[in-house]
Amino acid sequence: MAGHATQLRTRDGFQVWDGMCNRHRLLHFLVKLHGMSEEKAHQLLDPADKQNVPKAVSLLQAICSLQQFPLNPLHPSEQSDLRRFHFLGEVLSSFLLPFITLDMPLDQQIISLVKYAHLICACWIRHGNSFMSGALYADGQAIVKNIIFSLAKQQILDEARDFHIILDGTDRLEQVFSDARTQDHSRNFDVLQLSQKLATASTINNIFLRNPELDRGHTRLSLAGASGVDHVNPASCTSNLTSGSVNIQALWASGQREANVVLVHYFGEGAAISFTTLFSDPTKDLLRPEGNYIGATASDSMDKYHESNCTPSNNVRTSTVPIVDSDDEDNIGDVAARAANVNIEDLLPSSPGQPIQTLPSTHFLPGPDGKEYYKGSIVSSYFRGGRAKKVVERTLRARGVTLESLRESQNPNTTDVLSGDGAVIVGDLAATIVRAGERVCLVVIHIVGFVFNKSRVDRVAIEILEQMDTNLVVTGEVLEILPMRSHDESTNSSWAWSLSYLSSTGKGKSSKLTVKQATFRFPGWLIIPLCPTLRPATLVCDNPPQPYTWVFEEEILEESLLQLWSLVEHQYPDQAHEALADLPSLSIDELPYRSGGGTI
Repeated sequence: MAGHATQLRTRDGFQVWDGMCNRHRLLHFLVKLHGMSEEKAHQLLDPADKQNVPKAVSLLQAICSLQQFPLNPLHPSEQSDLRRFHFLGEVLSSFLLPFITLDMPLDQQIISLVKYAHLICACWIRHGNSFMSGALYADGQAIVKNIIFSLAKQQILDEARDFHIILDGTDRLEQVFSDARTQDHSRNFDVLQLSQKLATASTINNIFLRNPELDRGHTRLSLAGASGVDHVNPASCTSNLTSGSVNIQALWASGQREANVVLVHYFGEGAAISFTTLFSDPTKDLLRPEGNYIGATASDSMDKYHESNCTPSNNVRTSTVPIVDSDDEDNIGDVAARAANVNIEDLLPSSPGQPIQTLPSTHFLPGPDGKEYYKGSIVSSYFRGGRAKKVVERTLRARGVTLESLRESQNPNTTDVLSGDGAVIVGDLAATIVRAGERVCLVVIHIVGFVFNKSRVDRVAIEILEQMDTNLVVTGEVLEILPMRSHDESTNSSWAWSLSYLSSTGKGKSSKLTVKQATFRFPGWLIIPLCPTLRPATLVCDNPPQPYTWVFEEEILEESLLQLWSLVEHQYPDQAHEALADLPSLSIDELPYRSGGGTI
């Protein structure tokens, strides 16, 4: 569960069918939930505490709650984003609810877990590690596999006994670890002490097994409305959990069917997968949907899980916490740099028989400013980046609060320079021009992020966009727009969004749709914001997945194209070839946009 939460907190996001989900879009919807404040939503999406399982479960429950949020009050782009989070909530609830729902019978638990396994399999076949990391995929499938195997074994041993899926995980192992750490005041121990503590914990557990009335566990009358519950006492379950009451093969087939029902509901008939045909190949199964085990190679990891994409939240609020002065940090860094230049050969004697030179035995070393610094601080400064330096306050250190997170909270991304009444924000629509093969054409993009002076921001003032010398990069998804014929004219007067995004042609043999193929980067000065109109989605398809779509007037698109090209000519006077070479190049078969009367 913590792995799913870590994936959801990534800044760059992940691919879900033809669109992308990221932390900013998720935050936009979380704050709309009843009882969810902006501060609480930021805390749920803070990636600093990756091992906080209750907070991870709370985040997954919040995403599942988005399924109850309607599409109607939102504009078309938000409706499209929310549909993907509805699907994601379906996937996550299929995995989460069997473990925390006290009145869910065993057959429904198995169907739900099988549905989860096949849904993530379908997404992996389509997106690979752009949907989730290989390790997370392998862990999820292994959990489902172990539960199915354990249930089958229990049916052979004694089918009259209850089967609790929570006991198939690490719940009891974590309890033993807790007993070992809380037997005395020494929470840290060596190998010998660990063996002694484990022996004592085993003895205690044996006593409780013989006398269950001594330890009844934690009980709650109801989990309704509870959030963040990651351990459920089996004694609290009220449903039928008899292992012999279920038919595993029938439940497996039901889980497959429900997975395809979900795929068709959200993404159309073409999203369904014949799992029976797929797994008729003996080299393929849920752990090996493409013939090789997933999560066993370095290529299965997600680039977005790297340290640079998991910076702490800007919402750690404090003003009186003592921290190390920035000048002291620089001095420590200088000392560390000098220590790094000392090699082992420099300490060896020049001739045999001479004593070996040693570094001073003191625990402090002098710095360039005359101050003495503790050697541990120097080593820590040398081997760890600025993000790892924690504050002095004990309670905040325990929460993982670092110096960088405090400084970011004092210097938020959205500043007065970047925002204003005429600001362009993430989620807006804009026009730009690109090279599609040997042609220059206009594209309409959905903005998913800004990078200004190497910092990520959520909004940019119009004045910044108009400055050609600014260091601004815009990331966006390319909309597929289709021509609409007016009732009284034979020419195309407007274009409507088809509710789909365009992606570039993948290189190599892989047919997977990745984040890199679905999102593109554009120079900020080559962006013109658009203001489309709202129209019924039935204009583009008979049974649309959402009620409304965007419509763009052709005249406005043509004016935007001329204005963008004039910007290019102004930027590259008398250098047409260089201008064309510097334009973003997209390998998208559907570009340029085509109509009966020509292209844009």
